[in-house]
Amino acid sequence: MPVISMLTIGQTPREDIARDLRQLLPAHWELRQYGALDGLTREQAENLCGYDGSGELLVTRMAGDRRQIELSADSIFARLQDCITRAEKEGADLHLMACTGNFPPYIHQKTILYPGVCQREAALAAGLPVGVLIPNEGQRAQITGWWAECGARRVRMAVADPFGAEGAVQTAVEQLKEQGAGLICLDCFGYTLAHKAAAEACGLPAVLPREVLCQLAKEELLCLN
Repeated sequence: MPVISMLTIGQTPREDIARDLRQLLPAHWELRQYGALDGLTREQAENLCGYDGSGELLVTRMAGDRRQIELSADSIFARLQDCITRAEKEGADLHLMACTGNFPPYIHQKTILYPGVCQREAALAAGLPVGVLIPNEGQRAQITGWWAECGARRVRMAVADPFGAEGAVQTAVEQLKEQGAGLICLDCFGYTLAHKAAAEACGLPAVLPREVLCQLAKEELLCLN
């Protein structure tokens, strides 16, 4: 039975993520969760890792709290190394990074799969005008840069908090459709299968990072076997 570590920049348990991954991955795979903010209160997390206006901004949420928490990428990166090391000591065969951001090199023995670049390339490969959903207005410039690195010449963007009010995603997708988008990329790992369905209800195909990452995982373990 393969043991899969789900690495989140936030706090576990994140059943909103794990529920979808279990649906998308083979039933006999064991999924274990590791979070960079595990063991911290929200106040402690904000004091240790809160975004101070410099560097890259990442957003997530604490376990049991649907409010966004804004984090400094650099502070989270170091804590993720501890998660990776612990997961491998506990028998992980493969790591899934539950975030679409860019990450530094880590010390690891088992493969780490990242959805960010892969889901952007998948969206661009469709050859349709892409509309991008992002979770936080403060990330607009940095995510535009990530898309430019993948070859996107123009990026249509709208903000929809994946942890916020119901209907926010569909409203944002309608805005992007009016701007000429022919395909939607939900560029945050907080977006769920239900959010993808809401986007597609507007009549546009959608790329969801969770689906892209799980497909990569199945291909990776198939190659190893």
